[in-house]
Amino acid sequence: GSNIKTNWAGLIINSSIMRNNHPKEFSDNYSLFYVSYSNIDGGFGGFANIDQDPIFCGADSLNFTLDEASPCVGSGQGGTNMGAFDIGCSSELFTDNSIFPSEFVLYQNYPNPFNPITKIRYDLPINSLVSVTVYDMMGRVVKNLVNGLQTAGFKSVKWDGTNNNNQTVSAGLYIYSIYSDNYIDTKKMILLK
Repeated sequence: GSNIKTNWAGLIINSSIMRNNHPKEFSDNYSLFYVSYSNIDGGFGGFANIDQDPIFCGADSLNFTLDEASPCVGSGQGGTNMGAFDIGCSSELFTDNSIFPSEFVLYQNYPNPFNPITKIRYDLPINSLVSVTVYDMMGRVVKNLVNGLQTAGFKSVKWDGTNNNNQTVSAGLYIYSIYSDNYIDTKKMILLK
């Protein structure tokens, strides 16, 4: 069969993934398709479409979350992800016996580069005093995102490109760090304007 079958219709598809549906992705009878920013098996005309393995975390087990190395990450319209699910193949997200993370982890922010908002994810295996801070390249504090006691779990915080005075900062390279119980990690991110 077909992934999408229409009859005398107009259809707009954006930031989607259509793969491995044979014999073809689209079947139409006098229909118009406008497809953009999508990953289409076999390719498809339109704007910014790709034809690449989406690198799902576990399609065989119906886990269609995107791997961080997926070409669909950040390739949707406006830098969004293609498809319906977020990124990250952490096994703890898909196993029933995992209530808390097993270790401290600081993930790469997403999207990166970003404008104007990015999300920083981190895992806390125990209740901890946590500090998540954004610095400029001179090592000066730009924004304190988290500073206090947090319970164990899968955490995230968003940064909107402002400083501690809620003023918009300039485009450029920034560093973010997490400090928690003997765990320290740092990563870089790029703010675009």
